[in-house]
Amino acid sequence: MAALINNRFYAHMARQLGLADRLVTGITAGTKPFESDRVLGGLFEAFVGGMHKDMGMERYQELYLWFNALMKPYALAFQKEFDAIAAKQVRGETITVIFTGERH
Repeated sequence: MAALINNRFYAHMARQLGLADRLVTGITAGTKPFESDRVLGGLFEAFVGGMHKDMGMERYQELYLWFNALMKPYALAFQKEFDAIAAKQVRGETITVIFTGERH
């Protein structure tokens, strides 16, 4: 499951949600500080954390349902890929895994 908990994946989620496009900064127009996976990954984590802080524990279930719906397609795709890899291992085949960042 570590494939779903890292800066590269979180950066992908930030791009999917258009988070960098919604930021208001004092940075000069034309520069693109939010292209790195490290920065975008942190932005996604901060976004979800900020939602949790704003919503509070009384609305935790609502946040959980949103986050679960957001992540479910990726988790299912990961599980499908994992099952295929496990089957190849059983058969003794060579395994190559590449994360493309595309939503399945």
